[in-house]
Parts: sequence; structure tokens; C-alpha cells
Amino acid sequence: MASNNQFESILNLLNDMNQQLENLNTRLTNSENRNTNIETHLANIDTRLTNSENRNTNIETHLANIDTRLTNSENRNTNIETHLANIDTRLTNLESRMINVESRVSNNLQNQNLINLGVEGVQNILNDDPNIILNGPGVGL
Repeated sequence: MASNNQFESILNLLNDMNQQLENLNTRLTNSENRNTNIETHLANIDTRLTNSENRNTNIETHLANIDTRLTNSENRNTNIETHLANIDTRLTNLESRMINVESRVSNNLQNQNLINLGVEGVQNILNDDPNIILNGPGVGL
């Protein structure tokens, strides 16, 4: 039969083993809690990363829209510039036509002045000598 000391020694050993098991169980629980915290933290990081990716996609879409609007504006500016160039050409052509008309009017005025001088000259000759006879083709007074 075992003595009290042996029982006590075995009991102490069992108590020590039980304490060690409890300590291991506590450490395991702590480790599981830490793992859960890490997993939660990783899930939060994943959510934040997804949100960031969505924001980047929205920014990229917005930039693409701005690029499209800018391209449209540039095309409109090109069309306006083309239209202005056409107007400038038409104005230049109109100015040339006006210069031609002015030149023709000036020539017509000079011709009219020459005609008037011719009529006045003939009239002066007739006034000086009303009996003069003008001979030549087309002359008939």
C-alpha cells in the first residue's frame, strides 16, 4: 500500500499537471482570441482595400469623363476655328470685291469726267464760233 506521502506527492503532481493544463488552456484561448483579432483586422484591411479600389475606379471613371469632355471641347474649338477661318476667307473675298467695285466706280468717274470735258470742249468751240461745221464720222449737228 502506498503511504500518505506518496499519495500526497502524486496529488501534488496531479495538481501541478492540472495547473499546467489550465495554463495551456488559457494560453490556447488567448492565442485563439489573438487569431480572431488578427482575422478581424485582416477583414477590416480587406474591406478598406476594397473601398479604396472602388474609389480608384470611380476616380478613373471621372477622369475618363473629363477626358471625353475635354476632347469634345477641343473638337468644338476646332470647328469654331474652322468656321472663323471660313468667315475670314469670305470677308477677304468681300473686301477684294469691294476694292474691284471701288476701282470700277473710280474708272467710271474718270470716264465720266473725260466725257464731261469732251462735251464742254465741244460746247466751248461752238460758243466761240457758232458757224463752225464739224466733219467726220458720227458728227451730225
